[in-house]
Amino acid sequence: MKQSINWLHLSDLHFGLDRQGWLWPGVKHELFRDLEKVTTDIGGWDLVFFTGDLTQRGSWDEFTLLSKDLQELWTVLAKSGNTPKLCVVPGNHDLVRPSQGSAIAKAFTQLWPTDLELRRAFWSEKDCEYRVAARSFFENFTKWTSAPPVPMLPATPGVLPGDFSATFEKGGTKLGIVGLNSTFLQIASGDFKGRLDLHVSQLNQVCGGDPTPWLKDRTATVLLTHQPPSWLAPDALQHFRQEIYPPGRFLAQLCGHQHEPEAFETVEAGAAPRRLRQAPSLFGLETWEGPTPEKRIHGYSAGQYFFEGSEGHEVLLPRIAVPGRHGGLNLAPDHSYKLQDDNTVVTPFELDTGAGEDNAPPEQASMGAARNTLQPSKERFIREVPAWT
Repeated sequence: MKQSINWLHLSDLHFGLDRQGWLWPGVKHELFRDLEKVTTDIGGWDLVFFTGDLTQRGSWDEFTLLSKDLQELWTVLAKSGNTPKLCVVPGNHDLVRPSQGSAIAKAFTQLWPTDLELRRAFWSEKDCEYRVAARSFFENFTKWTSAPPVPMLPATPGVLPGDFSATFEKGGTKLGIVGLNSTFLQIASGDFKGRLDLHVSQLNQVCGGDPTPWLKDRTATVLLTHQPPSWLAPDALQHFRQEIYPPGRFLAQLCGHQHEPEAFETVEAGAAPRRLRQAPSLFGLETWEGPTPEKRIHGYSAGQYFFEGSEGHEVLLPRIAVPGRHGGLNLAPDHSYKLQDDNTVVTPFELDTGAGEDNAPPEQASMGAARNTLQPSKERFIREVPAWT
């Protein structure tokens, strides 16, 4: 029996951004109008993935004001009769930055790459001063998520604020969601690409100490982070690829941070694919001053996961704001993607019952047989997808 899980992917609202008070109200109502139409088409939402930078400076005042707008958004999303659950990870703007001259700031921004003992203490000692400091950066985020303004999916917390695991069940399908804090080192301004870290202890902690049985007990699992893998330091990236997201472990990694949308999958050496889904910024102002006009980026991604036996499909609906000839903004299908006639991107997938531990693909003959049996179901599925406009 085919089962669908419907989701929204939002990222990088930057609530509290300078001049946002002027521009956000207009964008917000365009967003609400578009979501109301898409909600009617899809029939309701199960989950909202928010991959960080909800606020601009991580202040409690920003989180308090954000709550009001999220409640308005949930009123729109719940018009279908189904109230979605929020899953959220923090971004580098959802923390309160320490004094840049402090020893703690120096440890995180300068010493981390070369100080092995610092890193070892951080990941192994719950109450070491660096772990305590990291928790303090996210105190407002932690307080806000402990009493959220909208329904959140019950979750198991982890090593760092924002680390969590949760399970959404619908009609016998169990979708696991793992969120990991990828942004705890980005506590200052400047370019942090290639400087960040993730550690397998974060995954282990939220999966009861052993991810393999936890993942195998779910139909599929998605990974949420704020930054994409390209922002990890070289050693951390290798660790991520080997220990956190080996091929086939997650259905996809959802992230934000770069404001531009991306969707791709990578297949290496015949292994199962790794998939990345990067949402555009919900509210972004890329250019602030100077003779060139501001580049305003607004958008979101919507989608569905369909599960049927050992196979499934992702239906991705990318939405982006484009300037209208009438002078305003139109939220519309993002034609920078290669869209089908119904303005979707459809990606078939096979479910990995090994949870990424045994990444060797089936024998070549069985792979060919799987493709032959998958194709008809893909064609049948595409005809059943509702039209997105």
